[in-house]
Amino acid sequence: FFEMDELGGALPTEIGKLTKSTIMELAVLDLNGEIPSELGMLSNLEKLHLQGVAWDGTMPQEICSLSLGSELWTDMEISRCRCCIL
Repeated sequence: FFEMDELGGALPTEIGKLTKSTIMELAVLDLNGEIPSELGMLSNLEKLHLQGVAWDGTMPQEICSLSLGSELWTDMEISRCRCCIL
């Protein structure tokens, strides 16, 4: 389980090294920038919560390739997130 309530700035690409993570709560943080495609390397993820952050760009295809189903939570516009369930 990964949750940080004081994380700010751009999400580092090194987050892709947390390969044993099963749940990642990155919601309502003071983050900015793009969602790192390296999150798609976390094949053990069962839940990924990204809502409440003003992300730039689009949802990386690598994240869309994960088997998260309804456990990918974001408030990103559907035009920027083709794999999101709103």
